[in-house]
Amino acid sequence: MSWWQAWFTALARPHLLFYESLAQDSSITMKRACLWLAVGGLFAGLGDIAARLIYGQAESPNPFCLIPFALLYPLLSIAIFVVIIAIANVIAKSLFKGGGVFKELIRPMAAFMAPLMIIMS
Repeated sequence: MSWWQAWFTALARPHLLFYESLAQDSSITMKRACLWLAVGGLFAGLGDIAARLIYGQAESPNPFCLIPFALLYPLLSIAIFVVIIAIANVIAKSLFKGGGVFKELIRPMAAFMAPLMIIMS
């Protein structure tokens, strides 16, 4: 499944069976899912910079000083989010005696979150 098909279906036609099939899709590797999240975060950061420049909300005398921070913040947020999801997965697996794997959880999460970050920016 291509990235745009996964992203479009995750947002336009969300269904439990789609997310289950996405979790089992071996063509979407952990690296690819993290790349989706990173791309979504970068576009969110760039959208934030553009909005601040267009609407004049940049607090800095030189608004281009914000670029490193606007790009770093979404990536750091995504990294923290992925770590929290991984910890929650381990806790849930031990509490509920589940057999879920983080690699399976991050696939549907990335397919949903990456385009949502881009749209919301």
